[in-house]
Amino acid sequence: MATLKEEYEERKLRASKEEQPLSARERLLMALERLEPLLLAALVPVAGGLWAVYVYNDNQWEIAKAVDAAAQTRAKLVELQKPFIDRQFGTYKNLTQTVGELLSFTGDRAEWDKSYFKYWRQHFRPVALVEDNAVHQAKIKYAEALKAYSKEGNSNTFSDLEIASKSLTSATRNSIQSSWTTGELNTTK
Repeated sequence: MATLKEEYEERKLRASKEEQPLSARERLLMALERLEPLLLAALVPVAGGLWAVYVYNDNQWEIAKAVDAAAQTRAKLVELQKPFIDRQFGTYKNLTQTVGELLSFTGDRAEWDKSYFKYWRQHFRPVALVEDNAVHQAKIKYAEALKAYSKEGNSNTFSDLEIASKSLTSATRNSIQSSWTTGELNTTK
């Protein structure tokens, strides 16, 4: 245990050290110790904001790259489907011409029979290769109406044939339009 005198001397020494002026370096270190929590509190959100901007820009670049790849894939798909679409267009064009010939009967039975058999050749061969479901259904209805008109040949069956031909023509137009506008074949829908 220290005596009272020794304690007094120690306190005196400590007080004299505290009264001495601090050097510039010591003052700077003390200021930095006090500023350290403030700097950390300010820099952490700034660093987080910079990281968020970096991640956002990186994601935007990835999205742009994916969109470009999708566009290139679609262009390749359309290019691959072009021969089929051209064949489909040609086949549907021939079919609708034949349907028109059958509707515009001029009284020459030999010409009508020629168009009639031409239709059945198209019905079972080229059209069956390129048709979608809607064209197939319209083609079946038209074939039924054509058979009925061929047997009976009256105004009622001709009216049914006209309606069925409009339906078939509309289905072929929609099929062509959907193939060209989307680049998809519509054969699986």
